[in-house]
Amino acid sequence: MENNNLFGTVLRSLGFDVYPTGARVNGGIDGGGEKYGGWSHMVNIVTIGEQRYLVDVGFGGAAASPGPLLLKDGHEAVQIKPQTLRLRYTKIPDNTSSRLKLWLFEVRHAEEKTFLPCYCFNPDIEFLPADFKVMNHYTSTSRTSFFTYKLLVVKVFMGEDGEVGEMYIMSEVQVKKRAGGVAEDVMSCKSDEERVHALRKYFGIELSEIEQRAIEGMVSQIG
Repeated sequence: MENNNLFGTVLRSLGFDVYPTGARVNGGIDGGGEKYGGWSHMVNIVTIGEQRYLVDVGFGGAAASPGPLLLKDGHEAVQIKPQTLRLRYTKIPDNTSSRLKLWLFEVRHAEEKTFLPCYCFNPDIEFLPADFKVMNHYTSTSRTSFFTYKLLVVKVFMGEDGEVGEMYIMSEVQVKKRAGGVAEDVMSCKSDEERVHALRKYFGIELSEIEQRAIEGMVSQIG
Protein backbone atom coordinates (compact mmCIF):
# COMPACT_ATOMS: atom_id res chain seq x y z
CA MET A 1 0.00 0.00 0.00
CA GLU A 2 2.86 2.38 0.73
CA ASN A 3 4.47 1.71 -2.67
CA ASN A 4 1.26 2.28 -4.63
CA ASN A 5 0.30 5.29 -2.53
CA LEU A 6 3.68 6.91 -3.24
CA PHE A 7 3.56 6.07 -6.95
CA GLY A 8 -0.02 7.35 -7.19
CA THR A 9 1.10 10.63 -5.63
CA VAL A 10 3.92 10.90 -8.18
CA LEU A 11 1.53 10.26 -11.08
CA ARG A 12 -0.98 12.80 -9.74
CA SER A 13 1.75 15.43 -9.33
CA LEU A 14 2.68 14.86 -13.00
CA GLY A 15 -0.88 15.61 -14.05
CA PHE A 16 -2.28 12.10 -14.55
CA ASP A 17 -5.90 11.28 -13.74
CA VAL A 18 -5.34 8.61 -11.08
CA TYR A 19 -7.21 7.21 -8.10
CA PRO A 20 -6.64 4.21 -5.80
CA THR A 21 -8.87 1.26 -5.13
CA GLY A 22 -8.63 -1.91 -3.05
CA ALA A 23 -8.03 -5.51 -4.08
CA ARG A 24 -8.69 -8.92 -2.55
CA VAL A 25 -5.65 -11.21 -2.80
CA ASN A 26 -6.10 -14.86 -3.75
CA GLY A 27 -4.64 -16.91 -0.91
CA GLY A 28 -5.08 -20.14 -2.85
CA ILE A 29 -2.84 -19.29 -5.80
CA ASP A 30 -0.04 -21.66 -4.74
CA GLY A 31 -2.47 -24.56 -4.89
CA GLY A 32 -4.04 -23.39 -8.13
CA GLY A 33 -7.37 -22.52 -6.48
CA GLU A 34 -9.28 -19.40 -5.51
CA LYS A 35 -9.61 -18.32 -1.88
CA TYR A 36 -9.98 -14.56 -1.52
CA GLY A 37 -9.52 -12.67 1.71
CA GLY A 38 -10.74 -9.19 2.54
CA TRP A 39 -9.43 -5.93 1.08
CA SER A 40 -5.69 -6.12 1.75
CA HIS A 41 -4.00 -4.69 -1.36
CA MET A 42 -3.98 -1.30 -3.12
CA VAL A 43 -3.86 -0.67 -6.86
CA ASN A 44 -4.04 2.52 -8.92
CA ILE A 45 -6.39 3.20 -11.80
CA VAL A 46 -5.11 5.70 -14.39
CA THR A 47 -7.40 7.19 -17.04
CA ILE A 48 -5.94 8.47 -20.32
CA GLY A 49 -8.56 9.71 -22.77
CA GLU A 50 -11.31 7.10 -22.77
CA GLN A 51 -9.05 4.25 -21.60
CA ARG A 52 -8.40 3.08 -18.06
CA TYR A 53 -5.25 1.24 -16.96
CA LEU A 54 -4.34 -0.88 -13.96
CA VAL A 55 -1.07 0.39 -12.44
CA ASP A 56 0.37 -1.71 -9.62
CA VAL A 57 3.89 -1.35 -8.22
CA GLY A 58 3.10 -3.11 -4.94
CA PHE A 59 2.33 -6.72 -5.88
CA GLY A 60 5.56 -8.67 -5.76
CA GLY A 61 6.58 -12.24 -6.42
CA ALA A 62 6.32 -13.93 -9.79
CA ALA A 63 3.27 -11.86 -10.76
CA ALA A 64 4.81 -8.38 -10.48
CA SER A 65 3.52 -6.16 -13.28
CA PRO A 66 6.27 -4.46 -15.35
CA GLY A 67 3.98 -1.68 -16.59
CA PRO A 68 0.40 -0.40 -16.90
CA LEU A 69 -2.22 -2.88 -18.09
CA LEU A 70 -5.13 -1.82 -20.28
CA LEU A 71 -8.38 -2.39 -18.41
CA LYS A 72 -9.95 -4.57 -21.07
CA ASP A 73 -11.53 -7.98 -20.64
CA GLY A 74 -9.06 -10.60 -21.89
CA HIS A 75 -6.15 -8.17 -22.28
CA GLU A 76 -2.76 -9.92 -22.04
CA ALA A 77 0.76 -8.60 -21.56
CA VAL A 78 4.19 -10.25 -21.41
CA GLN A 79 6.00 -10.20 -18.08
CA ILE A 80 9.20 -12.29 -18.13
CA LYS A 81 8.97 -14.40 -21.28
CA PRO A 82 7.18 -16.78 -21.48
CA GLN A 83 5.20 -15.51 -18.49
CA THR A 84 1.96 -13.73 -19.36
CA LEU A 85 -0.33 -11.42 -17.37
CA ARG A 86 -4.05 -11.16 -18.07
CA LEU A 87 -7.08 -9.14 -16.95
CA ARG A 88 -10.54 -10.69 -16.93
CA TYR A 89 -13.96 -9.33 -15.98
CA THR A 90 -15.83 -12.20 -14.33
CA LYS A 91 -17.34 -13.67 -11.17
CA ILE A 92 -15.33 -15.06 -8.29
CA PRO A 93 -16.42 -18.29 -6.53
CA ASP A 94 -17.17 -16.41 -3.29
CA ASN A 95 -19.85 -14.23 -4.90
CA THR A 96 -23.40 -15.23 -3.98
CA SER A 97 -24.95 -12.92 -6.59
CA SER A 98 -24.93 -14.10 -10.20
CA ARG A 99 -25.07 -10.47 -11.39
CA LEU A 100 -21.93 -9.10 -9.74
CA LYS A 101 -18.55 -9.28 -11.44
CA LEU A 102 -15.04 -8.16 -10.56
CA TRP A 103 -11.79 -7.71 -12.47
CA LEU A 104 -9.23 -10.49 -12.06
CA PHE A 105 -5.48 -9.98 -12.38
CA GLU A 106 -3.95 -13.30 -13.48
CA VAL A 107 -0.52 -14.77 -14.31
CA ARG A 108 0.53 -17.72 -16.48
CA HIS A 109 4.11 -18.94 -16.08
CA ALA A 110 4.33 -20.72 -19.44
CA GLU A 111 2.17 -21.19 -22.54
CA GLU A 112 1.31 -24.78 -21.68
CA LYS A 113 0.16 -23.81 -18.18
CA THR A 114 -3.13 -22.29 -17.00
CA PHE A 115 -3.70 -18.74 -15.80
CA LEU A 116 -3.69 -18.33 -12.03
CA PRO A 117 -5.80 -15.53 -10.46
CA CYS A 118 -3.70 -13.31 -8.18
CA TYR A 119 -6.24 -10.77 -6.97
CA CYS A 120 -9.60 -9.21 -7.82
CA PHE A 121 -10.65 -5.55 -7.70
CA ASN A 122 -13.43 -3.10 -8.60
CA PRO A 123 -12.12 -0.07 -10.55
CA ASP A 124 -15.46 1.75 -10.13
CA ILE A 125 -14.88 2.39 -6.41
CA GLU A 126 -12.32 4.96 -5.26
CA PHE A 127 -10.90 3.97 -1.88
CA LEU A 128 -10.25 6.79 0.59
CA PRO A 129 -7.29 7.22 2.97
CA ALA A 130 -9.56 6.06 5.82
CA ASP A 131 -10.14 2.76 3.98
CA PHE A 132 -6.43 2.11 3.64
CA LYS A 133 -5.88 3.03 7.28
CA VAL A 134 -8.15 0.15 8.28
CA MET A 135 -6.54 -2.20 5.73
CA ASN A 136 -3.02 -1.25 6.80
CA HIS A 137 -3.84 -1.89 10.47
CA TYR A 138 -5.02 -5.41 9.67
CA THR A 139 -2.14 -6.36 7.36
CA SER A 140 0.49 -5.11 9.83
CA THR A 141 -1.00 -6.50 13.07
CA SER A 142 -3.14 -9.59 12.39
CA ARG A 143 -1.49 -12.94 13.06
CA THR A 144 -3.22 -14.30 9.96
CA SER A 145 -1.55 -11.67 7.74
CA PHE A 146 1.65 -13.06 6.18
CA PHE A 147 3.26 -9.62 6.52
CA THR A 148 3.53 -10.26 10.27
CA TYR A 149 5.42 -13.55 10.03
CA LYS A 150 6.95 -13.96 6.56
CA LEU A 151 9.95 -12.26 4.98
CA LEU A 152 9.55 -11.48 1.27
CA VAL A 153 11.90 -9.48 -0.97
CA VAL A 154 11.62 -9.02 -4.75
CA LYS A 155 13.95 -7.31 -7.20
CA VAL A 156 13.27 -7.04 -10.94
CA PHE A 157 16.00 -6.50 -13.54
CA MET A 158 15.20 -4.96 -16.93
CA GLY A 159 16.73 -6.41 -20.08
CA GLU A 160 18.38 -4.44 -22.87
CA ASP A 161 15.13 -4.53 -24.88
CA GLY A 162 13.28 -2.69 -22.12
CA GLU A 163 11.39 -5.82 -21.07
CA VAL A 164 11.74 -7.57 -17.73
CA GLY A 165 14.84 -9.75 -17.97
CA GLU A 166 14.97 -11.64 -14.70
CA MET A 167 13.75 -11.48 -11.15
CA TYR A 168 15.21 -12.44 -7.77
CA ILE A 169 12.82 -13.46 -4.99
CA MET A 170 13.66 -14.11 -1.34
CA SER A 171 10.90 -15.94 0.51
CA GLU A 172 11.77 -16.75 4.12
CA VAL A 173 15.18 -18.45 3.80
CA GLN A 174 15.11 -19.33 0.10
CA VAL A 175 16.45 -17.12 -2.71
CA LYS A 176 15.23 -17.89 -6.23
CA LYS A 177 16.01 -16.50 -9.64
CA ARG A 178 13.20 -16.48 -12.20
CA ALA A 179 13.95 -16.03 -15.90
CA GLY A 180 12.44 -17.42 -19.06
CA GLY A 181 9.56 -18.94 -17.13
CA VAL A 182 11.94 -21.07 -15.04
CA ALA A 183 12.61 -20.65 -11.31
CA GLU A 184 16.07 -21.59 -10.07
CA ASP A 185 17.19 -21.94 -6.44
CA VAL A 186 20.33 -19.87 -5.92
CA MET A 187 20.72 -19.87 -2.13
CA SER A 188 19.22 -21.32 1.02
CA CYS A 189 20.04 -19.22 4.09
CA LYS A 190 20.89 -21.22 7.20
CA SER A 191 21.39 -18.24 9.51
CA ASP A 192 20.39 -14.60 9.79
CA GLU A 193 23.96 -13.67 8.91
CA GLU A 194 23.65 -15.56 5.62
CA ARG A 195 20.35 -13.84 4.92
CA VAL A 196 21.95 -10.44 5.47
CA HIS A 197 24.66 -11.49 3.00
CA ALA A 198 22.00 -12.58 0.48
CA LEU A 199 20.18 -9.25 0.80
CA ARG A 200 23.43 -7.47 -0.01
CA LYS A 201 24.51 -9.78 -2.85
CA TYR A 202 21.23 -10.31 -4.73
CA PHE A 203 19.14 -7.26 -3.80
CA GLY A 204 21.68 -4.51 -3.09
CA ILE A 205 20.26 -3.96 0.41
CA GLU A 206 22.80 -2.92 3.05
CA LEU A 207 21.60 -3.32 6.64
CA SER A 208 23.24 -1.50 9.54
CA GLU A 209 24.11 -3.31 12.76
CA ILE A 210 20.97 -1.93 14.42
CA GLU A 211 18.80 -2.97 11.45
CA GLN A 212 20.28 -6.47 11.52
CA ARG A 213 19.35 -6.88 15.18
CA ALA A 214 15.77 -5.74 14.56
CA ILE A 215 14.76 -9.29 13.57
CA GLU A 216 15.70 -10.67 16.99
CA GLY A 217 12.67 -12.15 18.74
CA MET A 218 10.56 -12.13 15.56
CA VAL A 219 8.98 -15.29 14.18
CA SER A 220 10.91 -14.69 10.93
CA GLN A 221 14.27 -14.98 12.75
CA ILE A 222 16.31 -18.00 11.67
CA GLY A 223 18.32 -18.17 14.88
